[in-house]
Amino acid sequence: MKKLLHLLSLSIALICPTIASAQTSATTTPSKEELLKRLVIQNQKMPQERVHIVTDRNHYLTGDTIWMRAFLVDGLYKKPVHYSRFLYVELRNEADSLISRVKLHERPEKNDTVMRGYLSTAPELPTGIYTIAAYTQWMLNSGEELFFKRNVQLVNADDISKDIFTEPLANTTGCDAYHRVDSASLAKADDAVIVVHPLVQTEKNIYGSREKVTVKVQAPPYSSLAISVTDNAATQIDQRAMIHYSILGQPYWHNIDSIYAGKFREPTILNEISQEIRGTLRGTLRRQPKANTMITLFSPSAKLFRMTRTDSLGNFCFENFDAPDTCMFNLRSFSDRGRGKGEIIIAPSPLPDVVHHLEAPIKPATRTITSSSDSVLADKMKQRVRFSSGQWEITLDEVGVAAQKKLRGEDGISKFADRKLGYKDIQEMNVASLEDLLMQLPGVFITTDTAGNRIAKYRNKPLYFWLNDVEVSQSIRDDESEFEYVNNYCNVNCIEYLDLVEVTYIGSSNARDFNSYGIRIKENPTLAKSSNDFNSITFKPLGHQVPREFGQTDYSTQEKRFANPPGTDQRATLYWNPALEIDSTGVASFTFWTNDNYKTLYTIRVEGVSESGKLIDGIKRIKMQ
Repeated sequence: MKKLLHLLSLSIALICPTIASAQTSATTTPSKEELLKRLVIQNQKMPQERVHIVTDRNHYLTGDTIWMRAFLVDGLYKKPVHYSRFLYVELRNEADSLISRVKLHERPEKNDTVMRGYLSTAPELPTGIYTIAAYTQWMLNSGEELFFKRNVQLVNADDISKDIFTEPLANTTGCDAYHRVDSASLAKADDAVIVVHPLVQTEKNIYGSREKVTVKVQAPPYSSLAISVTDNAATQIDQRAMIHYSILGQPYWHNIDSIYAGKFREPTILNEISQEIRGTLRGTLRRQPKANTMITLFSPSAKLFRMTRTDSLGNFCFENFDAPDTCMFNLRSFSDRGRGKGEIIIAPSPLPDVVHHLEAPIKPATRTITSSSDSVLADKMKQRVRFSSGQWEITLDEVGVAAQKKLRGEDGISKFADRKLGYKDIQEMNVASLEDLLMQLPGVFITTDTAGNRIAKYRNKPLYFWLNDVEVSQSIRDDESEFEYVNNYCNVNCIEYLDLVEVTYIGSSNARDFNSYGIRIKENPTLAKSSNDFNSITFKPLGHQVPREFGQTDYSTQEKRFANPPGTDQRATLYWNPALEIDSTGVASFTFWTNDNYKTLYTIRVEGVSESGKLIDGIKRIKMQ
């Protein structure tokens, strides 16, 4: 209990600067213990969330990938929390315009609770200071003030290729909002062992070109840490730009005066634990709500098929599913007689339209290249443009290639098809489903196998299916056939072309009769927009981002070491791991390889949160000679 009181007292000192005025304004000031009890009650009714985003660096060339890891903790106890399973991360310019938005998520079903991801930057973006903003749907209850924000600098390649040099920001922190926290309070936090500075060790402090570096980290057991190793010229790290400044420095969610008076806030927006799609079905003429009407939702790539009925106001909702951001969805309405009725209107997202840019106190310094040192730095940045994620890019002279124009939907395999149908052919056939379409192909019929599943056959042999060049057999359940899967999920109005081809030409990863035939279906969801089918809509919601791995460069063999010419490896980020796991002994290690950037300092940066709520941050610097 004493530890809890001490922690809550420290939290009040750090994030409740209005307490003093609240005490003087209250007619009857409750005791410290009573106030802490009321804080706990408020936290139970409306738990706080704090977000901190770790990026591999804060200076990028346009076209670079911004790698990131998100830490979501309880605002009162500082422990990792799972109130929200989804986190929205945005990149915005100085005009508050949204450049990109991704949705990170936890995957407990895969024993993965790490929110990791990346932001891709377009090569044509202008040089400037951009803001990374992060928030959950639950945090919308308290407004933008509590969103995580930090600045990053993007430099367009044109500003280093036309005798113009844009320098990285000097003497800046990773997050310019950290000035809100006074150093004395943070010193108390360090003394209270809320903040842990891990021991980061390397075999030596100076390394050569393309040399292996082994790092040992000692931190609280069972911690999950974000690790980056970056060129100091590509990121300016200040000791204050760490996780404890971000989390401890955010203001308290709730009004202290109200808590003193025993008036507690209730949330108006629920925490997001699964994806959902909401909407309304209305009549096409009078626009009146259509009640008790069947609505279906399906997505072949997400292996999702759901049905529901509209309520008395014509509203419907599909929830409790997860789908990546690459998935297309189709909604369709059906009357009891089977014919579609009404127009489907998808409910707008509750996400804010505008998140204000975090004002940068210093703008990028752009000037003409004059000195030899400018030329060296500019040459390094040009090398970074050509050398990305360990892959050397060679620019060839422009070559003109002339060829016969392909017909729509035709590719190498289509040339061998016994039968090929394009979008216009399918529309002229006026079919309502894939089954109706297949039944009109000579030699194709639908039957039932011994397991009771409906299957398609061609010339008395089973037909196999490929959807968007992916074998359907890889997606189906044990209790359904390939035909049943495709017939349920494939919208006939979205088929760009369909081929009937020998399996020999298609190829297969499974043992199959190569004298049999396969159906290749190419979907194009935009085709549905041109139809007059008001009861159907195809769209792409904001799904969660599919994690991908950072490309680690490996020079472990002579062949790999000399695969690229000497001096060409100018990677700004040598190593990135969003989830380094600390074992039960409190130790973990990792390795990486240096680049060709001589006489350069590199920073090994460690940030994380332990299961007990300790905030972990630390840095270690090495040098290339």
